[in-house]
Amino acid sequence: MLLLPYIVDVDSFCKDPLLVIKNLDVTYAAKGEETAALCGICLEICAKEVVGVLGESGSGKTTLGTAIVGGLPTGSAIKSGLIQLAGVETSSLDEKAWQRIRGRVVSMIWQEPRIALNPVMRVGVQVAEVVRAHNKWSSSKCKDAAMSALTDVHLDAAKIFDAFPHELSGGQCQRVAIAQAIVCNPQLIIADEPTSALDSTVQTGILDLIAELRERTQTAFLLITHNPAILRRLADRILVMNAGRIVEQGGAAEVLAHPSHPYTKKLLESRGKLLQSATFHR
Repeated sequence: MLLLPYIVDVDSFCKDPLLVIKNLDVTYAAKGEETAALCGICLEICAKEVVGVLGESGSGKTTLGTAIVGGLPTGSAIKSGLIQLAGVETSSLDEKAWQRIRGRVVSMIWQEPRIALNPVMRVGVQVAEVVRAHNKWSSSKCKDAAMSALTDVHLDAAKIFDAFPHELSGGQCQRVAIAQAIVCNPQLIIADEPTSALDSTVQTGILDLIAELRERTQTAFLLITHNPAILRRLADRILVMNAGRIVEQGGAAEVLAHPSHPYTKKLLESRGKLLQSATFHR
């Protein structure tokens, strides 16, 4: 049986990071050839910390997130390096072991909530199924936990529970996806472009929710985005990725105000208006 340590003391937790990645290399295979997707990635995240991953499409951001949750697609593989999550070395775990980890230790919020949700299953049931996968609880207790999670993401749980995804707005679907991610109180949530499919008004509400969850719980976030304005608002630290490598990292305020790598400077210049309009809260 896989034993997963549960750490609740924040001070001691930060001495032993929740997530440790050392020299991670990931490759994709196509037409008999291997292509490097991630090269030499090193990263640590502690409890309640928000770490942003900034980069353009194809920089390796999503590959990093899927590697952390054991969700690399067919044809890709971890070639070398170490991923340690809550004290467990995960690089070689099988899918059965991963099923015990996803949702309980680490969860992922995907870019397209309508794709992430099952279109023929009521959304409340989908949240309750996450609870059922990790607890030997009655149906009513699983439903109660799902209702509570839906309320926590500021949805009318009584109305939303029996709705199908197509009956909800994009913002409501994303909140349901967040409810799925938080319902089992994971230690780490990976959010992959969680607002890019939403309009600007709805984006603000989702970012407010992430900030609230971070302050109210000990959950850490790895926030993946191409938009530096989002990280200026939410992140403690920022990693900048290009061509599968981390080219710059540091405190959010320092990286965004005084970038040192040419790629970071170019990226921030291209997003200058968005960045200037964002308020820095950290």
